Amino acid sequence: MSELVAGSEAGVGGSPRRLQILGILFVSIVAVATPVLFSSMLYTDGMSRNGLITHVLVPLADVLTMLLIVLVVKRIGAVGNLDLVWFRRRPSEIAAILFLPAATLVLMLLAAVSTDKLGVKLPGNRLFLAEDRDLAFFVALTVRIAVIAPVLEELFWRGFVQRALERVAGGLPAVLGQAVLFAAVHLAPFGRLGPALALGLVAGVWRWRRRTLGPIVLAHVALNGLYCAGQWPHWLDYSRVKVTVDYVAKMAAAARPPDDDPNADARDCYERGFQTVVKMPDMLGAFRRGFPVDWPEEAFAQLRQWVAANEEALAYMAEGARRPHYWPLYMGGSAMLAGMPQAAGARDLAFVLDTRIKLRAFDGEDELLSSDVATLYRFACHFGGRKVLSHQLLGVSIRTLLIGTLRGVLAYESFPPQTLAALQQQLEQYADVDRNVLDFALERLVWLDGIQRMFTDEGNGQGRIPRVAITQWNGLPEPLRLLIDPMTSGQNPDLFALDRRRTTDCAEAFFRHIQIAAAKTPWEFRNEPNGVRDVLDGLIRQNAFVGLLGTVCRGIMDLPWHARTDLDALVTTIAVIRYEIEQDEYPDSLTQLVEARFLRRVPQDPYSTGPLIYRRMEGGFRLYSCGLDFDDDGGTPSQWGQGEQGGDQVFWPVR
Repeated sequence: MSELVAGSEAGVGGSPRRLQILGILFVSIVAVATPVLFSSMLYTDGMSRNGLITHVLVPLADVLTMLLIVLVVKRIGAVGNLDLVWFRRRPSEIAAILFLPAATLVLMLLAAVSTDKLGVKLPGNRLFLAEDRDLAFFVALTVRIAVIAPVLEELFWRGFVQRALERVAGGLPAVLGQAVLFAAVHLAPFGRLGPALALGLVAGVWRWRRRTLGPIVLAHVALNGLYCAGQWPHWLDYSRVKVTVDYVAKMAAAARPPDDDPNADARDCYERGFQTVVKMPDMLGAFRRGFPVDWPEEAFAQLRQWVAANEEALAYMAEGARRPHYWPLYMGGSAMLAGMPQAAGARDLAFVLDTRIKLRAFDGEDELLSSDVATLYRFACHFGGRKVLSHQLLGVSIRTLLIGTLRGVLAYESFPPQTLAALQQQLEQYADVDRNVLDFALERLVWLDGIQRMFTDEGNGQGRIPRVAITQWNGLPEPLRLLIDPMTSGQNPDLFALDRRRTTDCAEAFFRHIQIAAAKTPWEFRNEPNGVRDVLDGLIRQNAFVGLLGTVCRGIMDLPWHARTDLDALVTTIAVIRYEIEQDEYPDSLTQLVEARFLRRVPQDPYSTGPLIYRRMEGGFRLYSCGLDFDDDGGTPSQWGQGEQGGDQVFWPVR
């Protein structure tokens, strides 16, 4: 043994030269890292959409590259003798097959506990979306992980890289260096920094002191095989998940407008607008939310330039807004992916036009202001109706943006009575055709698609959720359970216990009732003895799948009521301002506005049993809704009941 170590040290600084060896090492590691870097581009938020490429084909290409490098380097002798000895006839070689995996597991455990205690956040595991993966895929994955990778990785990292580093820096630095490089480059889908470093250190010490590769290869095989053994029952379960219904096609058909005339569809116009819109410089973000009277001179000029740079995009937007409908194309690998809107482009267009509305008001361009208001409101409404919830909520947010801007314009700018009357009439027409209720028809299809992609298909509607269906979405949060068999958060046992048929029935019942609930005012939903609220709460408690997604749906179903109340309050505010201009005083009540024909009807507050609350004050007035706490707090300002004491949603005066 001492002769082996001495021979190693003699090579330090000798022939071949250090720089030559370092250069070969650098090129070799770059070559090995290249497939890993390529693979990383196929991940979205840590999740691979194509497990065959990222978890089988690219890793195979990677380890074959390692084998080719070792064969070439060994043949040309570029770094000297690699000393690739597999076994020696010693009892320690046999004992090492048991000792090395145990030592590695202990080191992994210590590293996991230490990082957890210190609160260190290490990079998460890279997972694959297991959808549509059959038994052959999981067999290939097992062979790649448990057989091919251990042999070729040990040959490359300990057989070549460590040996080359020994000739440059000596034994101990070589052990540490190769372990760090192995952990940094070893981004295998089921590897993490800590375990890879632990394996690299244990295998590196054995290679340094004992020289043989066989025991550490077998130890690597045992560790990876142990992982696969823990995963195999879940992979076998997941091979029974079958995607048999094309819910994306059903979504597209359900969203198709009655008049499927391309000339009546705004999609092409909007997509051109999304492509040509010039994004707002980040430095202008804080100013855009304000109004021209408060903008610094430099920001004022830059905002004008930004709006001017978007004339083409705004022209496409205006052309699309004049068309009867907007039909987004739903397509993708799953209903959930198909329902992701081009939110960034839509928001950018909305922000540009919102800014131009403020500039029109500041410049006194009343007719152009009215035209832009019409465009932005129709644009927002195009995202409503029978579309996925993400589209509908985007439309609600744009409506809210417009109404807030118009309220601020009223506070900061002066308008002649005829302009105010025209604007009020325009907004009343919008209120008359406002759908104001979320449509859950497409969300139901998203859920049903999720069920078929998460549950096994046992026939007759039966099935259960394999562990892989949950772990693939959750990262790996508990270090003590990550070593062999990834576990998930505390709520997931409830998901594993679910029955497919019962989950489907529960989801169908949920959507029948939430559509009824969404049509009720928030006050009615909370207080009427109609049973809908109790039924929804019961369905959410009954099924973990419905509970996870249904809680979100319940939380957003009254957002259109926020926007509708906001619109009614804006119309009322304009009517009060018009009355004050003509009568030289504020009205005593909203009823007085109706009687004087400044307002068509007294607006009702969906968050109470009465109208919006109007209070005449000295030199002004206050207009507000009871908000989400459903009681009158005297006009205490809050953002939809989120204040410390609940509070009211105050529309005027503008804060």
